[in-house]
Amino acid sequence: GKADAHEQEGDQDDADGLSQGRQDGEQKKAVEDARKLLADGKYTAEEISALLPQYFIQINRSEIINMYHVENVKKDIVLMDDGTQLYASRRREKFLMKAFIEMLENKL
Repeated sequence: GKADAHEQEGDQDDADGLSQGRQDGEQKKAVEDARKLLADGKYTAEEISALLPQYFIQINRSEIINMYHVENVKKDIVLMDDGTQLYASRRREKFLMKAFIEMLENKL
């Protein structure tokens, strides 16, 4: 939930946006693998997203976010806990809102 995101603030400054949130060893490895694919540049966000833990959500064609660092979601606008505003594609808007609600209810 919200408290978890704030406890993890030290992890959120990753240049590639894949800040880690809370993870076990297996999830940490998935994030490391995703980082390598991202650096490789040959894979789509969709392909990379499939490898990540479920609290990483693809919000548009090129951006994947860690739901533990989302402050708020209003329609297609995502406000991250560092103040960054991102925009979800119309296609992913409903999925994003569902994930945000699940996160608030501590189900994600």
